[in-house]
Amino acid sequence: MKKLKKSVYLINIPLEDGNSLFIHGYTGAMDVVPGHLAAYLEQVQEVSMDESPFSDSTLEALAKRGYITTMTDEEEYAHVVKVAHLLHEARKRLHKSFSFLVTYNCNFRCPYCFENGISCNGNAWSGQVFTRDMVDKAYMAMQEIEPRKELHAKNILLYGGEPLLKENRDIVSYIVQKGHESRHTFSAITNGYDLDTYVDLLSPELINTLQITLDGCREFHDSRRKHYLGTGTFDKIMVNIGRALSRQVRVAVRINTDVNNFGDVERLSTLFRELGYSENPCFSFHSSILRYYQTSGTETDIKYMDWNQFIQKHYTEDKEDIACQDFNLYHMFYDCLLKGKSYAMTSASCSAQYNSYIFDPSGNIYTCLETVGKEQYIVGRFLSSPIEWSKVRRFWQDRNIATAPNCRYCKYALLCGGGCLARAKYSIRNGFGSSVCIGFSKVLEKSVQKAYKAYKQLYNV
Repeated sequence: MKKLKKSVYLINIPLEDGNSLFIHGYTGAMDVVPGHLAAYLEQVQEVSMDESPFSDSTLEALAKRGYITTMTDEEEYAHVVKVAHLLHEARKRLHKSFSFLVTYNCNFRCPYCFENGISCNGNAWSGQVFTRDMVDKAYMAMQEIEPRKELHAKNILLYGGEPLLKENRDIVSYIVQKGHESRHTFSAITNGYDLDTYVDLLSPELINTLQITLDGCREFHDSRRKHYLGTGTFDKIMVNIGRALSRQVRVAVRINTDVNNFGDVERLSTLFRELGYSENPCFSFHSSILRYYQTSGTETDIKYMDWNQFIQKHYTEDKEDIACQDFNLYHMFYDCLLKGKSYAMTSASCSAQYNSYIFDPSGNIYTCLETVGKEQYIVGRFLSSPIEWSKVRRFWQDRNIATAPNCRYCKYALLCGGGCLARAKYSIRNGFGSSVCIGFSKVLEKSVQKAYKAYKQLYNV
């Protein structure tokens, strides 16, 4: 009598039509299965080919996809470790991504910004900015990090502080034009306020992608994202979004969402439609959970949500048509359903753990956007040649779910990649102190259910 056991990496997501979606944590398999089959596997640990109520062909298919297996739990854990290491080494050998942190200075004074503790001393904000000589050395460092230009990510990120301050127009232009000579394009994470100063640099060939943050409609946004002169910023940002779209630049609006301004997400959606932005194929927006950072300033009117609250609000308050921060799970699984393909597994949650390099105006190199400006997270210095690397580099680039405590035992591990290392390792609080682990399973469940619903609607089934 041949016996198999249920895989410890079987993920079972119930669907609205009574079926279930099986996802396997290390084979990449995903299948819609009858509800009674899912219920049976939920109740048993071992499966007998001779005694189960299902045909041999059904059990053989389940075994082939990994949902039932002859491996022990320990053998499965060991297999996940092997897969994670192979994935991680492969990612480290692929494209290297580069960013210029143009300046730590900013023209906004957002109370929740995680850079508040590093960008200023009292009211004296850092005026340090890249020089042309530093730009040249950063481009030389890129060649040292990866001599093969074909393995350089084509797009370079401009970051800050606020990278597109009007007073930094000349140095940003130099960065962009020099990068353009080597066939790079650029994206920027910007507040969008001084964007009108950069109109001539906005194009599909130069700065072609912008992430711009809003905190809701005018009244709510202007109460939080104030200019350092104390004035509101909403109206000018909205006009600048239109300017960027007219230049065929992709604009992704991020709406920082907490309990208090959640209702503004839908109102902004209406406003974008009225302005004609939503009809532009270059435009998108999404709701993003507003996180608490220990380095933030005093927040008097912010009521943070944890991941469970955030995803619950978006999927139970008739807002399923509005995109929200979901680790890209909805789009990934919708694409998998459309094309009948496996999902993409990952050994780490972001490129900070294998091939990201951020150059700052002090000559430092970081790997994570959320650790910039903090001396203990410097992975190297690029003003000298060769680059002076620190021991911290190995910590970031060697860590994956195989080396993270407990991750190898989690059936979601190769889907979530272990979460944000900056928050996990250095206790930067997320929501009410909860880790990504607490919310990931709920985000996955709701995202998959949404993708399946959209898939069925597309085919009228």
